[in-house]
Amino acid sequence: MTGLPPFYSHDTDEIYKRILSEELTFPANLNLTFECRDLLNGLLTKHPKSRLGSSNGVRDILAHPWFKPIKIGDILEKRVEPLLKPSELGFNFDEEEFKTGEADFRKKLVDC
Repeated sequence: MTGLPPFYSHDTDEIYKRILSEELTFPANLNLTFECRDLLNGLLTKHPKSRLGSSNGVRDILAHPWFKPIKIGDILEKRVEPLLKPSELGFNFDEEEFKTGEADFRKKLVDC
């Protein structure tokens, strides 16, 4: 939702350290709803027993307010047309964005 995974780094060991020691943050310029931020915080809570879904599994997650407008049954029954159908033979990414590299992408994310 932010363009990069949480606690991102090129160094895998650094990712592990960040997961253990840093709080989840969101880019200030990103317009995520309260429900979206709350869902991500719940899913990425450090203590497993406090994490969203730890009590009743996926039922807890799907009961979160962020999912309220989504008709999960319709999705499971494949009654919803996907907004995007990836090309089976083509590239499924923005080729121009891909060429700019990660540094430019991170800068764009911060500057927006």
